[in-house]
Amino acid sequence: MNTGILRSYLLGCFAFFVLFSLHRSAFADGITAANLNMRGQAPVAVIDYLTAVTNQSYSVTSKTNNPGFRQSVCVEAYRASTIAGMSDIQAGTVTVTATLKNESALDEALLEWYINDVKMPTRGRTYPFSAVGRSIGKYKVEAKLNETAKSVNIYVVNCSYIIAVQDTSSHVPFDVSIGSIITNNFVGHASWKLQIEPAAASSARPFNTTNPLVNDYVGFHANDNVSVATTGTSVSPTPTFNNPDAITPSKTKEFPVEIPTLYSMINSTIYNIAHSGNYILGTKGRAENLTTGTVYFDWSYSASRNCVTTTLEIGRSNGLTSALSYLITAKYWSRLVNFAGDKILLEYNGDAPCYLHSSL
Repeated sequence: MNTGILRSYLLGCFAFFVLFSLHRSAFADGITAANLNMRGQAPVAVIDYLTAVTNQSYSVTSKTNNPGFRQSVCVEAYRASTIAGMSDIQAGTVTVTATLKNESALDEALLEWYINDVKMPTRGRTYPFSAVGRSIGKYKVEAKLNETAKSVNIYVVNCSYIIAVQDTSSHVPFDVSIGSIITNNFVGHASWKLQIEPAAASSARPFNTTNPLVNDYVGFHANDNVSVATTGTSVSPTPTFNNPDAITPSKTKEFPVEIPTLYSMINSTIYNIAHSGNYILGTKGRAENLTTGTVYFDWSYSASRNCVTTTLEIGRSNGLTSALSYLITAKYWSRLVNFAGDKILLEYNGDAPCYLHSSL
């Protein structure tokens, strides 16, 4: 074989061996076709992760294209207010931003955005998601670039504080039966519900950072009816906040609230459950036998702290004082009843479910 031809052949084999070794080394180090451009070794831009930040500064980060609740965030749908003292709930926005690897090689025209698998006209690093005109539900926002894809879930939600009242046909605030012992027949009950729609959003940001405690009624109970009737109070730790609360509402009222307000109400509810305190039936309770002059009980307190009081306090302590100001929950009440030929005078003052029911 000609010496020149042999030399060229050997040099060609050596060059092929070097290129093949470099190629194997690159892929052994995790460099894939998505990182290489048509020239062979120069990297191309790929998506590292997405960040989604709402107009209320709640944020999530996602390095996956299969987002769970840790990669999900809530934003409000528009709701027109029908309640005096409350403004419309404005539709929220979310800014979704793609952080890249090798971003110096980015061709922004190649970075595409999809919502629920439908391609959007917007291209580039950032997608401005708006809840305007959208129904409540889950929206998957996905970015695609050079065979890489990352996504977040955005829940468009309605948040509500709901007051529920269970009244009875007697419509009285206080009732007792007087015999060898004094027992009571409490009339009515009140509870509240912190609601998120859709319900699955209760595990998304910001609610996944606290005990969700949503979509079930919560109510305050004395758990000592005789003591409450005769002394006006049931002392901690006997009273409890029940969740879920057993109530069959005869009337409810829904108050639309923003996400931060509902979040604060959740924390207030969690605190109440952990610190039940004393149950105080009302500001005045008295039962007197006018025939014999016997006073069965006579108590007074500066304020009620019962099922109605605690239900409304959740709203009042979280910015709804004006919206709840029209409610009448307390009045003086008396009743004259006959018992075994004697006339018994019953008196009560304080918060009561029947008054809340009438004004709700």
